[in-house]
Amino acid sequence: MVKVFSEHPSVELVAVCDTNQEKVKEAAEHYKIKGYSNHKSMLEQQVDLDMVYVAVPPKWHHDIVVDAIRANKHILCEKPLANSIEEAANMLQLAKKANIIHAINFPINYLSNTRKFGELLESGYIGHLRRIELNMKFPKWPRPWQENDLINS
Repeated sequence: MVKVFSEHPSVELVAVCDTNQEKVKEAAEHYKIKGYSNHKSMLEQQVDLDMVYVAVPPKWHHDIVVDAIRANKHILCEKPLANSIEEAANMLQLAKKANIIHAINFPINYLSNTRKFGELLESGYIGHLRRIELNMKFPKWPRPWQENDLINS
């Protein structure tokens, strides 16, 4: 997703955070951005940060999202949003109270072909849209870039 965000015309990538310090260093150097191995340090030190993309295993979504809300940062969180209704409700309540935008991500929105489809729709080329049905099939699951203990289990 770092690559996708770095290529999006409406996004300025300013920092990356991961507990794997080697990955942080590699990404920070490649994209010429700041790198952090602790999200709290990033939230405390990154003054130009408007939004945080939370892409950690779901068991940590709540804690990181709450920390981002307390730092007054908007949030785009990977799916699933939370591990329980109670966690999701708590995040929503805190985000509303802080006037923070808190959304769940569906990465297909950021792909170039999705943006092209939007342009064709807005220009009237496609006509009046009444329904979309999306069926996704993957020749291999998990996809190679998703292979990790969380998804493999």
